[in-house]
Amino acid sequence: MKNTINLLKFLAVIFVLTLVARGTSAATLPRVSLTTPQAAEISETVSGSASVISAGQEDIIAPEGLSVLEVFVGIGQKLSYGESVALFDLEEIMDTLARQVSGLDSQRLKLEKLEREETTDRSGVDSAIRNLDRARSEYNEAKSRADSLPSISSATQTLQAALAGEQQAQDALNNLPAGASDEEIAAANQALTDAKTALTQAQETLAAAQKASNDLNSANDRVEDASAALSKAENDYSKSNLQASDTARQNNIDASVLRLDIDKQEALIAELRSLVTTDGVLLATAEGVIDWVMDDGRKTDGNAVVRVLDGSAGLKAEMLVDVEDAIKLSVGNECLVTTGSGIYYRPTVAAVIFAISAPDDREMVKITLLLPDGEWIRGQAIDAEIILSRASYGMCVPLSALHSDSNGYFIYTVAEKSTVLGIENVVLRIPVNLVSMDDTNAAIEGPLGSGDYVITGSNKNITEGSRVRIT
Repeated sequence: MKNTINLLKFLAVIFVLTLVARGTSAATLPRVSLTTPQAAEISETVSGSASVISAGQEDIIAPEGLSVLEVFVGIGQKLSYGESVALFDLEEIMDTLARQVSGLDSQRLKLEKLEREETTDRSGVDSAIRNLDRARSEYNEAKSRADSLPSISSATQTLQAALAGEQQAQDALNNLPAGASDEEIAAANQALTDAKTALTQAQETLAAAQKASNDLNSANDRVEDASAALSKAENDYSKSNLQASDTARQNNIDASVLRLDIDKQEALIAELRSLVTTDGVLLATAEGVIDWVMDDGRKTDGNAVVRVLDGSAGLKAEMLVDVEDAIKLSVGNECLVTTGSGIYYRPTVAAVIFAISAPDDREMVKITLLLPDGEWIRGQAIDAEIILSRASYGMCVPLSALHSDSNGYFIYTVAEKSTVLGIENVVLRIPVNLVSMDDTNAAIEGPLGSGDYVITGSNKNITEGSRVRIT
């Protein structure tokens, strides 16, 4: 009875210690948050900050680097189309025009080179194929000659037999008795002559068999060398093809940028030629009230010489993007912009791309957006997001759930596992393929169902096999 009571006390202590251990262990485990994959729309975008300007604002621009001799108009004055705006140094215009025309010719020549199709030289492979064919033909001829002759071992045996026959004939002649008849002597001499002829033939046959064997080995070596040379030529040709493909892709990118530069250069030359026809006088290309003019004596910087406003035309916004993003854009692309400047109320409305400029010297392109009606303020900075593409995906997770290493992309999920402390949640690693992503979500493919939970966050570092608590 006493032993039973002691056993029960021992089991009770073990139970209490187990509970304490389990509680202590659970308290130190990483806490993770979960979610399930959801269907979502993912967009490819180009984002930036834009500045609101008057849609009726028109900058009357002169080519960069020209000296302004005199400005004929002033702020507040009403300007009409074709009216004289400013006077520039005509000699300076002519010099600039000559340089720009020369530069345009150089750009066009460069574009011509970039647009040429990249070809690889296959002559090395063709030459190696011809050499291999020739080597194989020589090998076949050598083999045919070798096959028509006895083997070296057989020819050697024949030679040895001929040597023995000659020796026997010689011995027979030498051993004739003193009273041998003339017929016996003649027969012995003839036998020796025949044995010597057979020996000569055997020697020639062995020499021919050895030469044929050597020629066959040499021909085989040439076939092997030609095969190795062909493999190297084909490998070099394959590498050249890959390099040509990479070069062609880069040339396409460079050509796209250069075409924009050429458009800009052609527009600049047209402006310079227009100034030459007016003896250096810049004529108004817009009408309205003058908002700003350049001072006399300064050099143009490619921006406005005179700015004209038409307040009835609404508002636009301008933003700068780098040329690599700009080549993906087209006039008419949708753009989302945030309105107002409040902290709590910043609704998003749709604008569209109205114009795309040529790249400037910093390889930046000005994008002009046509804004919808709203409470815009001239000079206001707004956030703009140009949408290049949209697509819906059935399995998307937050970016915080997606991880990657040298083996590719993966997500973490949890599974229940029986341990000595009871049922616990253990981290599993699931490899996935990344299909698309934006600033918020990632579309994935993998062995995962829409009802499965994925880990989106943890208060501690976790890896596959980590025990965790679920918040």
